Amino acid sequence: MAEKEAKDPSETHAQEHPLMCKIHTLMPIEVTCEDCEEFICSDCVKESHKDHNWQTIQTAAANRRRGLERSLTLIEENGIQRIDRKAKRASEVMKENEKRCETEVFRLQKHFDAIVEKLDKIRKRHEATLKDKLESKNAEINKIRSSMERKKNDIFQLVESIRENASTMTDIDLVKTHRELTKLLSSEVADRVGDSLYFLRHEGGVIDDAILGSMMGTCFCAELEDPCMGMDYDNKTCL
Repeated sequence: MAEKEAKDPSETHAQEHPLMCKIHTLMPIEVTCEDCEEFICSDCVKESHKDHNWQTIQTAAANRRRGLERSLTLIEENGIQRIDRKAKRASEVMKENEKRCETEVFRLQKHFDAIVEKLDKIRKRHEATLKDKLESKNAEINKIRSSMERKKNDIFQLVESIRENASTMTDIDLVKTHRELTKLLSSEVADRVGDSLYFLRHEGGVIDDAILGSMMGTCFCAELEDPCMGMDYDNKTCL
């Protein structure tokens, strides 16, 4: 028996069982509408796709098989390369976004440092006020203490003088010396110490979150006219 004649490679494809149309009972789906990208039956063509670009599924498949290698090559050369370019651009945009974020974080830190610096100046000013008052009060107390030391020495000397010379003193000298001693003892120098207590206080202000938030500023979306720089982004909402 003679060998069978070789078939066209474009025709050596698996035969499929025809699908039946869901609209027209018992009508096989044999046509494809290229405009609607649907697989339909011949009755569908007459009713809804008459003026469309349609052809039989077998013809459409044969046409695609004849140009399949060329089509795949074009996809590799153009489509995949275009995707690669976009993917590369996406990586570049990610790096650019990281740089921009780092810049904004640096600006935030700089602003925070400026606030802290001003607050520190205010703190130092209050601290200086408190310490200056302390120095002033302690200077007053030191004067009182020196006066009390002198008073103590004067009393001690008068007591010793009376003790040693009482028998030889004239009545007038004795009375005068005793009066002087009594005056020293009755003076109110010691009572003035209480008037020199340190009463200056610091009262903290209200730490309000809203005020602090206002001082620190806000984060907002400042999109440029073309923020995506050629990227095919559909959603440009800032998160």
